[in-house]
Amino acid sequence: MGDAVSAIIRNYEALLLLTSEEAALGDPTGIGLNKQLSSYVNLALVHLACEVLAVTNHLSKVFQYRDVCFSTVRGNLNDCIETLEDLRNNNGPVMTAMEAEINAAPRGQFKGAQIDFQPWRGEPDQRQKFSRGEIAVPRPSHCKHQGTFPTC
Repeated sequence: MGDAVSAIIRNYEALLLLTSEEAALGDPTGIGLNKQLSSYVNLALVHLACEVLAVTNHLSKVFQYRDVCFSTVRGNLNDCIETLEDLRNNNGPVMTAMEAEINAAPRGQFKGAQIDFQPWRGEPDQRQKFSRGEIAVPRPSHCKHQGTFPTC
């Protein structure tokens, strides 16, 4: 999963160009994808997912070893939790690089593409909203883990 998210970041310009061409032809999927890809919040969430998956993928691979030693896993689990808690308060390298590129580019651009920072329906600026952690992640209406996890 982490490789797929990294590929979105690496191929961002090409994806945005393709979806904008499809949107110009009136394709509803192209219009929707282009709008999502050019939104600051979604761009930041993809970069954040890359950071988180880099940490959790390593832990997942440790659990998949044939001769897994649970005393070793405990140390890896604690490291993973510590790193994720650090990411809650501080940007990791991927988010830092994204912010640096946005700040260095002309206002409203990322990798040469126009990014939408505008608020949605009376909400605060997307950058401020994301930095304060006020992003509402849509939850499925029928979660199979209802009541098991606090996010369901």
